[in-house]
Amino acid sequence: MTCCPHCGKTIGSTRRPLQNSLTLRQLELFDFIKSYTAETGGVGPSYDEMADHLGLASKSSVNRLLNGLEERGAIRRIHNHARTVSIVEASL
Repeated sequence: MTCCPHCGKTIGSTRRPLQNSLTLRQLELFDFIKSYTAETGGVGPSYDEMADHLGLASKSSVNRLLNGLEERGAIRRIHNHARTVSIVEASL
């Protein structure tokens, strides 16, 4: 915990909930991944399945959303491997 030198408020002591730090599209994709992996016993969706669910035409748009989720610590991926998107337990 640190204090702001200007106002004395404590900063860095609380984390924003994951839902508040995601865009609506990221949250929609996160919820889809969570439900899909629960239904399939831990197997993640393909890029095509994610794009279809979100109504996106390109896989690059899905990749951009996944990058954002990964940067925020919501998901984990093994790059260059199919269907390896998994939810990080702390983000639930």
